[in-house]
Amino acid sequence: MQTVITWYRDLTRWDIKNYLYLLRSAYPVENLGKYIYEHSEKENISRDKEKDFPILGVTNKDGVYLNEYVKGKNINQSYKKVKKGELTYNPYRVNVGSIGIVQDEYDGFYISPAYVVFGTREGLINEYIYIVLSAGWFNTYLRAATSGSVRQNLTFELLSELKVPIPPLKIQQNIVEQWHNAQKKADELKTQIQGTESTIDGYMSKELGILKKANLRKKGPFIIRFVDLIRWDVPYNAKDLLTERKAKYTWRSIKEFCVSAQYGFTGSATNQNTRVKFLRITDLDYSGKYNEAFLPYVNIGIRKKDKYLLQENDFVVARTGATAGKCGIVRKTPQETVFASYLIRLKLRGEINLRFLEQYLNQGPGKRIVSDVVYSSGRPNINANEIQEIKIPLPPLPKQRQIVDKVDSIRAEISRMRTKSESILENARQEIGKTLLKR
Repeated sequence: MQTVITWYRDLTRWDIKNYLYLLRSAYPVENLGKYIYEHSEKENISRDKEKDFPILGVTNKDGVYLNEYVKGKNINQSYKKVKKGELTYNPYRVNVGSIGIVQDEYDGFYISPAYVVFGTREGLINEYIYIVLSAGWFNTYLRAATSGSVRQNLTFELLSELKVPIPPLKIQQNIVEQWHNAQKKADELKTQIQGTESTIDGYMSKELGILKKANLRKKGPFIIRFVDLIRWDVPYNAKDLLTERKAKYTWRSIKEFCVSAQYGFTGSATNQNTRVKFLRITDLDYSGKYNEAFLPYVNIGIRKKDKYLLQENDFVVARTGATAGKCGIVRKTPQETVFASYLIRLKLRGEINLRFLEQYLNQGPGKRIVSDVVYSSGRPNINANEIQEIKIPLPPLPKQRQIVDKVDSIRAEISRMRTKSESILENARQEIGKTLLKR
């Protein structure tokens, strides 16, 4: 049992957990509020109804990223306009690493008002405080600082009360350089990963007998059969589509195997245990997999729950945003799970292997077809009908399984490289922690 004594005059909060985890460092431990300022100004961008506005998001894997473009007429609230170098995070998910720095190319872009945006003052380097706040060793202190025993929430006020090590600027810069060196090594592995991933497309194209052809635009008048239409717009149909190429097997559309297609439930995620998990587009990784342990919960009535309840071998597809077109297969889940509105659920049957379909669309030649559909308009999106119209040169089931096994072996190698890349960064974080924490 731990006993902590705090002067009454020093009390800023009444919850015990805030005082049980006190950070000790070889450097001065100071209130972060002394070195940061909040960017709370918002803009009403809904007035420019036809203008496309770039909307950012934040994840624990990618940091700040461009999520989507949204027309002003589809926006019903004011957004924060961020500046390069500022930091931003989801106050409900910062304790799992959802924080990032606004890169130069995102200067002047917008982010949801639900996110906390802040900048650094003299005496604190933005990259240094990002490294600290996103580090695993600091997470215990971060969790202790989040308010509420049910839904943890790190407001800017609580962020300002955080006590963090503030070494001299030269030490901060050395730590940032140490982090950059680790990132460089990790990026080299990522380049290898991208090269290995590209072999999946090449292998599947070869096995399916898809003839290579330059991806050119048709010039002048052209003819397309009505049965081949997926979209009605000219720019999309003017492309040299993959499905116009010859293949070893007959091109079959997904709709031939689709029993039903359904959009997901519109609701807000929560950390409160409602006994119903919530699968969103941001929970799917590069290969369509997800970690159930990290899924949030959702409040949903019994009738609606039954309507949106996921079942084993459901096929889900992200329909909008930066991940539009990404798909995954639902595994047997120990806990009831429903899917969010930005996902589409397909129930498929017949002579199609779900893992073959997922590989074909996520990393195989089908990825190009999906990309053509998703990015044919300003805002990346794909609807249920467009997904079902996508075509595949479909071999017999034994051949599908053979392809699946080979792609799985390539993915296993990719997974090993990803683990090594993540270990490089985690080891760097731990070394930085040893530098900052008093032992």
